[in-house]
Amino acid sequence: MTLLFNFEQAVACAEANVTLISPFVGRIMDWYVKNTDKKKYDRRDDPGVKSVTRIYNYYKKHGYKTQVMAASFRNTEEIKGLMGCDLLTISPGLLQQLSQDDEAVPVALKSSDAAGMDIPRVTVDEKTFRWAMNEDAMATDKLAEGIRNFNKDARALESIAVERSRRLTPNNRYGVDARKGQMEMREPSESRYTGTKRWIARIEQRVEGRTKSEREQEPRSGNIVDMAPIEVSEQEY
Repeated sequence: MTLLFNFEQAVACAEANVTLISPFVGRIMDWYVKNTDKKKYDRRDDPGVKSVTRIYNYYKKHGYKTQVMAASFRNTEEIKGLMGCDLLTISPGLLQQLSQDDEAVPVALKSSDAAGMDIPRVTVDEKTFRWAMNEDAMATDKLAEGIRNFNKDARALESIAVERSRRLTPNNRYGVDARKGQMEMREPSESRYTGTKRWIARIEQRVEGRTKSEREQEPRSGNIVDMAPIEVSEQEY
């Protein structure tokens, strides 16, 4: 589970037996730098590091199998502050910096240490989850921002897929030889592109959000389109 920014999200994932969560350490810190007076953090007070540390210790204390994979690091201090975490995703640039760093970094997170901590188990139902998210301005902002950006990228990818697929229609005499990995001239075959045409149609329907038959049935009067009411699910809302 990605786009994870607060403790209640992590607890809900663990209770649902999610295999892995990926808290965004750097994005959490970004929010605090932008929205508070404090502009610099080290591994001891970085809010992203503290968030992942709390989640890791809670999981290990109560025996959850969900793995914690910290991500979105902004500097090596954040990485050093989470040494011992189940998994870390580190960019090539930061890996290069670490390879040139001679500091002896102690293990910060240990399951054995967490087992001896006094960490009460909590219950996160829907009401508790919604209120916790409402009270956490950082998590609310970053989660909404992440969902918007993921949706924007998905729409862009669909548009690219439609455009590139259209190049393989019979009107285009160019094709890609997958074995050679290069463009070649070839005569188009109607049967060759039947599957591609159907695939394009399905993508276009998804992009437009409605089928061709639904569009044809819409009554039009001048520039006004009469449309039936749209039902919005809780998830879509």
